[in-house]
Amino acid sequence: MFRTFKIAATIAITALLLAGLAACTTDPTPRLSIQDPWARPAAMGVGTAAIYFTLVNEGNASDALVDVSSDAAESARFHETQMEGNIISMVPVTRIEIPAKGLTELKPGGLHVMLMGLKQDLNNGDTVSVTLRFEKSDEVVVEAEVLAP
Repeated sequence: MFRTFKIAATIAITALLLAGLAACTTDPTPRLSIQDPWARPAAMGVGTAAIYFTLVNEGNASDALVDVSSDAAESARFHETQMEGNIISMVPVTRIEIPAKGLTELKPGGLHVMLMGLKQDLNNGDTVSVTLRFEKSDEVVVEAEVLAP
């Protein structure tokens, strides 16, 4: 009888220890938020507009922004502004990395979303909807306010 109690107690203590260890492990998933989304004003005839925001990852795993779309444009892509000498160019980027416990800024003069083939004017005070797709996280729809810089 004492032996049965000892085995049961050992099993119970082991289960408690394992549960405690499981609670101490870190969740290996990204936890993303999008902060301060905004777009530059643009006329439909110009054809393009840039959108900026900050991607914040409070999770313990990195993620990547891998696709973007918007009903306001025929297509949307990621670009990075680069300067060589006096020449500014926009280079297509296939993905934007978001480090664990870090952030990635999309800002003027750097990474940004480029809307191409605008289907509508983007006037100061308007909002434009953009769908962001990530490698690991769920897709997110962002409403970017159109603001003059």
